[in-house]
Amino acid sequence: MKSQIALLLIIFAVAASGCVNKVEVSQPNEFESQKVKQMGDELAQTLLDTLGATLKNSIQKDGPVDAIKVCKTEAQAIASRISANAIVPVEIKRTTYKFRNPQNAPDSFEKIALDHFNEFAENGQELPLYYIQKIKLGDDVSYNYFKPLKIQSVCLACHGDPATTESSLRATIAENYPEDKATGYKLGDFRGLVRVKIESLE
Repeated sequence: MKSQIALLLIIFAVAASGCVNKVEVSQPNEFESQKVKQMGDELAQTLLDTLGATLKNSIQKDGPVDAIKVCKTEAQAIASRISANAIVPVEIKRTTYKFRNPQNAPDSFEKIALDHFNEFAENGQELPLYYIQKIKLGDDVSYNYFKPLKIQSVCLACHGDPATTESSLRATIAENYPEDKATGYKLGDFRGLVRVKIESLE
């Protein structure tokens, strides 16, 4: 229900701003869904595998404090490289309401997706494996693929209870992310989303 209300608000906001072309957000047809899912699955998993391996290597080599700095400098660069190597124009991003890096703050479309998954999480239900939006603005059509992220054990050192986080970690997080909201998680919590924006299916 929240997702449907948010969709209407986006359409209304664009129309009220005086734009000639309104934004229409809908669910894609079966053919589009299959194509978007295939591309989104592959690209999102590539990001998670690459970033996960990078952080794991950094933690093993230099500890979690250094991994925070690596995440700050490398996470977006990895996403950009994967996007640049895709066979169609795409943009890959991680997003959440409780972001650490302000660059990961959600836009209007991402808020719809986050609310969609939050409804399942808040009701204790299993999260859907993915969620897709078809976005139409005039003659332009694009697609958003979303993959949910859950907190794993390796995440808790930096994203768990601040009271149990090592002082050196807290200091490094505060220094690098003064607007940090990404703490207080427990194992298995819904963390956020990987969003793959696909500009074309051909």
